[in-house]
Amino acid sequence: MSTILLISELYPLPTKDNRSTAVCHYYAREWVRSGQRVIAVHMQPVHCILWHFLVWCFPDFIFNRFGGIYYSKRLRRTEHYTMDGVNVYRIPIFIPFPHGRYSSKAVASFVSKIHEILEKEGAVPDIIAGHMMPLEIIPSINRKYGAGTCMVSHGISLKTKQRYPDWEELIRSYDAWGYRSESIRRDFAKEYFLPARTFICYSGIPSAFIPESNPHRYSDAPLKHFLYVGELIERKYPISLMQAARTSGGEAHISYVGEGPEKGRLTEYGSCTPERVSVSFLGKLRREDIMPCYDKADCFVMISRDEAYGLVYLEAMARGCITVASRNEGIDGVIRDGENGFLCEAGNAQELSGIIDRISALPEAQKQRISDNAYRTASAFTDKFAAADYLNNLQSLCK
Repeated sequence: MSTILLISELYPLPTKDNRSTAVCHYYAREWVRSGQRVIAVHMQPVHCILWHFLVWCFPDFIFNRFGGIYYSKRLRRTEHYTMDGVNVYRIPIFIPFPHGRYSSKAVASFVSKIHEILEKEGAVPDIIAGHMMPLEIIPSINRKYGAGTCMVSHGISLKTKQRYPDWEELIRSYDAWGYRSESIRRDFAKEYFLPARTFICYSGIPSAFIPESNPHRYSDAPLKHFLYVGELIERKYPISLMQAARTSGGEAHISYVGEGPEKGRLTEYGSCTPERVSVSFLGKLRREDIMPCYDKADCFVMISRDEAYGLVYLEAMARGCITVASRNEGIDGVIRDGENGFLCEAGNAQELSGIIDRISALPEAQKQRISDNAYRTASAFTDKFAAADYLNNLQSLCK
């Protein structure tokens, strides 16, 4: 059994008022189920009062304009709760405005709180893993423990070299680096360098979402029913699907699952689409309630940029739905173009239109082959598999 300290700015809240991805929690939950001791720390940035007021007044605008996860309520003290058996601490750390560098005072205070928690828990970490957090914090914590350390990159920050004059030394201070996708690892090597020990930190989906056999059966008929699942925000280009459907050759019905500031633009644009293109807005659905939507759709499309991974792609593929994703983004490497799905330049409606026509023109046997390949690919990427693979990399590389 390993004692793992997992720290991230991205961690779900135990309430419904939550916009954060749960990917780190999925790892922690599976590690606990496998017998590991896990202490998860949600590192919660606290900004000036004005910023939190703006988030409260204009949440959709802030989310769409700046990206990231922001909360209207300022966290004033450490919170402790248990979620799915995971021991979670939510610790505030002050930074006046987003996307800056934490002061040495704020870092020292946060590190001190971590030491207090570990002492209270009677825990000495064997491994300290970080996601989406400042580089200097884990090395500061680890001076007291000598644990194995790992940082997982969810994307490339172009400000790292500006914030850290000692950026190279900080990167080398970690025993291992994980990357949420192969494209992120390539970009990291170009921007900085490739550390000696690296791995791809894949995510998985619940095994309950994967049926015993592929439920999709394709024919020679053109694609008609399209599905988008995700936040309706600019960087995910939900409007590109509507634009592509207008210029492709056949009839189309598009279902959008999700909410966000782009909905108004989509609604206005949809009112001007040709009669052969219809649109439905299904709102935000529970994850399990989206499964029937995948089953009814001929094709799942989301060609977003800055996508670290994208579990919705795997969920669609697990249901045998032919999937179109972004090239050189997070799922690139899992999806092989023309084999188990298709890849398109992020936001490129013209290229997407051509891909839709290309898939529609495929004979039944080829459509079904791609659908079956998608199902088999996704079937291997379960939460349990992803967490076990991540843990194996931590235990073997962080020494």
